[in-house]
Amino acid sequence: MKKITMIGLVSLLGTGAYAQGTLAFFNDNSDCQFQIYSPNPANPSAEQTGFTAAQASVQFGVTGTTVYNGTPIGGSSGSAPGTLGVTSAAYADGNLFDVQLYAAPAGTDSSGANTPTSLSSLSPVSQYFSTFTTSGGSANAYFINPEPSPDAGIPGTALQGSTLINNAYVSVVAWYNGGGQYSTLALARAAGVPWGYSPIVDENGLGEPSSVETALNHGRTTPGSFPTELYGVPSFSLATTPEPSTIALGVMGVGAFLRRTTSRRRIKMKLMKSSLIASTFLLVLLIAGCSTTPAAGPQGPPGPQGPSGYDRDRDRDRDADHGQQDQGREDQSASCPPGEHHDRDKGCVRD
Repeated sequence: MKKITMIGLVSLLGTGAYAQGTLAFFNDNSDCQFQIYSPNPANPSAEQTGFTAAQASVQFGVTGTTVYNGTPIGGSSGSAPGTLGVTSAAYADGNLFDVQLYAAPAGTDSSGANTPTSLSSLSPVSQYFSTFTTSGGSANAYFINPEPSPDAGIPGTALQGSTLINNAYVSVVAWYNGGGQYSTLALARAAGVPWGYSPIVDENGLGEPSSVETALNHGRTTPGSFPTELYGVPSFSLATTPEPSTIALGVMGVGAFLRRTTSRRRIKMKLMKSSLIASTFLLVLLIAGCSTTPAAGPQGPPGPQGPSGYDRDRDRDRDADHGQQDQGREDQSASCPPGEHHDRDKGCVRD
């Protein structure tokens, strides 16, 4: 009896721990059809997303007007892996592209009111992984993932203890795998190859394993419900990103430019400092020279001897006598009547 009880407890614990909500991972069903496109040639680095008119005609409750300029991925094979151009024919080769579901449990958010917008909020679900179709052309450009058996479902969903969580936030992610070189999105992003993802949607009514259905019906044996499909997922395109080597070269170039600029700046600063020191030294010398009294030079030869005091007196007396004589003559001329002048011997004579 104890053994039976223990086995039952272990079974219930196993149900609560491992039973998860399931999903049918393909995009070619008539009522949930969408496609994934190559990058838009007009703007390859920007991802396009939105419902097309063809989607709106088969999906209930959506309207679609988005026009994609890229090529639907899938529908052919045989292209050699290599560097993809924006309009490369390799985009139609379904073997060169991987697609995977990213998901997270939505808890009690059945309305989608709290749906995250960042892909980093979700995690890859390992069993929901596929490449694209390899025949049928663009009309058959889809992906079909065979239903896993057993299907572990989306972690964190379905029966958690006694609570049923049968909805999840999901996004479909696709990337160029380079012929098997990039088996994960992380590797593809690190390599800088084209990739893209759909807007995140809240998928309700996930499928439930039979063990969950039996537990919900109080032990009555009940078959599991079918996995839900990818309802409400719009089409989207991949986008290109710069290659890591290009980014690295850009960073190296900027670093070299900064180092070169810094070196030139240091040399310029050293030259300016040297010039300032030299200018200061010259200014000090100039100021010192202006403030110093020059020393007296050697004495020159004596000049010619000037006149003695006796000679000066004699010359002065002679000049005085001459002045008196001239004054006398002027006085005598002034005493003669008009029309006459004074003669030293004859006196006043007619002119």
